[in-house]
Amino acid sequence: MMKRLVLLLVLTALGCRLGIAQDPGVDREWEQRQNFGLKMGLGFNSMYGGELRNPRPLLGYSTGFFWHGDPLKKRKWDPQMGLDLRLRGSNFANARPTDTVINSAYTRISLLSLDAPLMMNFRLKPQKKDQYRCLQLGVVASLNFRSVVFKGPNRIPAQADVFLDRWENLPLHPLENSLHLGYQSRGNATGVQWALNWGVTDLNDNFALEGLAPVTGTGKRISTWSLQFGLLF
Repeated sequence: MMKRLVLLLVLTALGCRLGIAQDPGVDREWEQRQNFGLKMGLGFNSMYGGELRNPRPLLGYSTGFFWHGDPLKKRKWDPQMGLDLRLRGSNFANARPTDTVINSAYTRISLLSLDAPLMMNFRLKPQKKDQYRCLQLGVVASLNFRSVVFKGPNRIPAQADVFLDRWENLPLHPLENSLHLGYQSRGNATGVQWALNWGVTDLNDNFALEGLAPVTGTGKRISTWSLQFGLLF
């Protein structure tokens, strides 16, 4: 369900962008000056802290839009902000050959979040041949509005066994802050971005997974990190 939602948003965003690019009324001079765009990407995501055992990277997806300062101005520092829908979380190497429907281990946690990055771009060199390259420093505020835990080697959603009439999120704090470090290169209409997000918020909200191994409910830290790659349009 989450992957279908992200894919639908990605295709919608790409279609809108291509529609703009093919509009004969949009001339090259305007295209060079625009300071907003769409972003689609993927990345490796995981969790750290003492509460969850044996975390491993999980491939996630994102789509959104961004706005940045005027690249034609000669400023060294320019602001950039945006809004992203991101599917992330973590795999866990906890599956055991003896796992059963009744006695099994958690093997994945998925998060669907709405991210609001706020960054400052440090221009690396004067703009040349319609290229803008910069380092990015900033913070990302996230709203985690959907969370799922999967169990066993086949990664079956565990909430479906417990909450038959409604889907309840995991006991994780919904608001999260992360530090952002990135690199961005933009041309006239396309660009790329690499970024490392390191969560500084402890998401543990009396976290416990009943009936799943390894044992949880110790009150230790749960935080996230991600290494992302994005295409800019």
